[in-house]
Amino acid sequence: MSAKHHITLFDVKCILDPPAWSPNTWRTRFVLNYKRLSYHTEWIAYPDIGNVLSSAGVPPTRSTAPLYTVPAIIDEMAYIGAIGMDVIINMAFMVMPNTVNILEGRELEYYVVGKKEMFGIGVEDMFPADKQDAMWTNLKEGLNRLSKLIESVKHGNGFLFGTTPTYADFVLCSQFIWFEKAGPKGGWEKIKEWNNGKWAGLYESLKYGKSHSFREEPMVRAYSLQLIFMKQQQYTRKAEDTKTDTSRAA
Repeated sequence: MSAKHHITLFDVKCILDPPAWSPNTWRTRFVLNYKRLSYHTEWIAYPDIGNVLSSAGVPPTRSTAPLYTVPAIIDEMAYIGAIGMDVIINMAFMVMPNTVNILEGRELEYYVVGKKEMFGIGVEDMFPADKQDAMWTNLKEGLNRLSKLIESVKHGNGFLFGTTPTYADFVLCSQFIWFEKAGPKGGWEKIKEWNNGKWAGLYESLKYGKSHSFREEPMVRAYSLQLIFMKQQQYTRKAEDTKTDTSRAA
């Protein structure tokens, strides 16, 4: 499973094959090609430009009719900003205090001192009892906004913005893993129920990729043992060949 950087270029179609003909859109296509950026083109009929672009979450390009024109682009990297504003900022101060429970020794000391220097507040004061309800509300509202953004974008089922994972999926799921491992007690179970199980579904969809990374170390060890075994076999065969040659010489 690999992440793809999704760029969608909207262009107006015609009867030619390939149908790319619009000089305005070719300017953008030239830029994408010159920069060697991976993208795909979604072809739109002239009468459908407004409906397609508005349903895809593209903002109007004009203040007077026609409000929507091509070229238009959707770059999934733009969604990283939404994840940062709506999720990461709200979640970080809820998780950092409990992260001290999974560290020890020098790592713990470095973490505590470093976070205070970075944020100007001790980790023990980041998730105070009198503000926890408000912080939970902010996180839920942020995930609601992100959910609406995802639903406003025309895409297939499976991941946030398509049928294959993108960097946005990995950024968000990474936060969920941190929240599960070091967040407030029972916090991840609460998030799993929000937005009709959308976040739990994403987590499960990427679970293979996560577990795959954990198998790398045993695979390396197995490969090392295999090399040792092969070396032993080579040494044994070489010794046997030497013994045979000696016998023949005698």
